[in-house]
Amino acid sequence: MIAVIDDQDRVLYCKRLTNDLGLILAALAPYQAELEGVVVEATFNWSIPPRSCTVQIAKGRSD
Repeated sequence: MIAVIDDQDRVLYCKRLTNDLGLILAALAPYQAELEGVVVEATFNWSIPPRSCTVQIAKGRSD
C-alpha cells in the first residue's frame, strides 16, 4: 500500500501497488518536490532506499 499524506494527515494518494520499484517511484513522482520522507510500515521483502530519502520505520498509530 502506498499512501501520501500531508502534514494535517489528509490522504493525497492511496493505492495498493505491487512490489515494483519503478511502479512505486512513478506513483510518487507527482509528489516528489513536496515529499519530506518515506515511512516503511511493512518491511517484508523490501530493498534499501536511495540515499536521498529519509526513511522512518512506522510504529503504528494510536488515535
